[in-house]
Amino acid sequence: MTTPDDDIRHPFLLALGERVRTLRARGDAVPVIILSALGDREEERLKGLEAGANDFLTKPCHAPEILAKVRT
Repeated sequence: MTTPDDDIRHPFLLALGERVRTLRARGDAVPVIILSALGDREEERLKGLEAGANDFLTKPCHAPEILAKVRT
């Protein structure tokens, strides 16, 4: 079983904010949606959005919600 803190400890996610910033600095407009169990922490959502993510979804989320976000 995972805990909300497992998200932030994952090596890829540790650098996610920096990766998004790098994409944006290069002018890359690829859409970024962060899916995390840390969404109940306002500071984590803000960090992701301030880094340049287009959206931040919290776990658990439902497939229709993810698909709606991806389509828009």
